[in-house]
Amino acid sequence: MTDGVITFGSDNTVQIVNPQAKAILGSEGYNSKNPERYKIFMPFLNRVKQEKMHLAEEIKIDGKIISARFAPLMDEKSTILGVLVVLQDVTKERKLDHLRREFIGDVSHELRTPLSYLQGYTEALLDQIVDNPEEQKRYLSIILDETLRLRRLVNDLLDLSQIEGGHFVLKKDKIRLDKLIVRVVKKLDPVLEEKDLSIVVDCDQLPIIEADEDRIVQVLINLLDNAMRYADPGGEIKIHAKTVEEGIIVSMTNTGVGIPEDELPFIWERFYKIDKSRARHTEGTGLGLAIVKNLIDAHRGKVWATNYPEGCTTFSFFLPSKNK
Repeated sequence: MTDGVITFGSDNTVQIVNPQAKAILGSEGYNSKNPERYKIFMPFLNRVKQEKMHLAEEIKIDGKIISARFAPLMDEKSTILGVLVVLQDVTKERKLDHLRREFIGDVSHELRTPLSYLQGYTEALLDQIVDNPEEQKRYLSIILDETLRLRRLVNDLLDLSQIEGGHFVLKKDKIRLDKLIVRVVKKLDPVLEEKDLSIVVDCDQLPIIEADEDRIVQVLINLLDNAMRYADPGGEIKIHAKTVEEGIIVSMTNTGVGIPEDELPFIWERFYKIDKSRARHTEGTGLGLAIVKNLIDAHRGKVWATNYPEGCTTFSFFLPSKNK
């Protein structure tokens, strides 16, 4: 039996409290039959006795959300003998419900903006509002950019869904992380040139580790994409990788503005929005860092971010050298 059960007498005194109820209520104070400890139930008990009806409520106790179902105990003459209360801790379920609603709202918001652009510019072209070929080309370019943005968002959503749901398997192999970093940076050369940015790589000769190469490439690209989007024009991104006792640490620092200290713990969450002034020119999906954290966690590593007084932020991840 996983449900907590409390039986109250007709005078609201506690008659029986099973171990499950004590565990659900948590606080040591509820482990006695002292009626003072059960005051939170009294309004519901009185209502059940007065109306002689069943009642279901959710009560917050010590940070938990407790589902409480009240049933009157009566004799054959409908005289109230007491009240039976059945308890369930539904904190996790309610938190998941909240996350689902929040996620749906976030996805809807992220989809609405590019769809609005697509609709607006497409209608403008169909209605022949713009006659200038150059202006028409600019409209088509915006439509293409927003289509690509939608595609990135959908791909990231699918990736994150598979990772968080455990529906993917790491294909681990022996890799050289220093060589992988150089290869990824080389791949980003055209983007760096377009954004007037440079990357400086400072890597020790790193040991061979076992990891999923494709997923680590995804981690590197997501972190670099984040660094490039927030870097100042003409700025520099520094990548430093070093060997530590139990593995390898890779860090990336840009020359852009930093992240407010109180927001650092939340940047790895899906669609988390930092201060709007920092994100004024960014076009990310809001899922990149969440994907990074989940992929590194899957490798039994860890991620973190650090602010510096001069304003920049360093994103780091650790990968263990031994396959666990």
